Amino acid sequence: MIDFHLADSLKFDYSKFKDKKIDLIFTNPPAFNPDKILFANSVEQHVVRMLTWFRSIAAQLNIKTAFIHLVPGKFIHMTPKHEKIIDFPVYDVRYKTSNWLSISEHDLFAFFSRFIPKLDGKMILDPFCGTGRILDVAQKMGADGIGIEIDIKEIILAYDCFGLTLKQ
Repeated sequence: MIDFHLADSLKFDYSKFKDKKIDLIFTNPPAFNPDKILFANSVEQHVVRMLTWFRSIAAQLNIKTAFIHLVPGKFIHMTPKHEKIIDFPVYDVRYKTSNWLSISEHDLFAFFSRFIPKLDGKMILDPFCGTGRILDVAQKMGADGIGIEIDIKEIILAYDCFGLTLKQ
């Protein structure tokens, strides 16, 4: 089962998920864009702010593992004891660059299989879920998920992808 929430991830009250056992965070937060400064004035500041935010959510919900894609082709694997960079480049021929938005379902299966081989029965939180591609692949591998997205257009596409009906 996938549960979507239309909300601002940075202001969301995550305490409502205390009763759910969330096993991991897997997400692709907004990338640093100097033309549209959302969280920081530099890439470094953006990464530090996003990691601080993820640490607080993980601690609040007692989540032990997070995979965060903050810069093209690199993921940060966070646990309570360490943080390490994982290289997992994705090449998008349409844009001639690494681009998470166009990562194929096949590549997501490959990532999950390599780094989280047993998804069956796990609960995944994607606080920047967009259209739900990460949650879709995780569900096909046996996981449940919670997705949060601020953009109504993305949520509508996610509901369409999952064959769900939007609640008014």
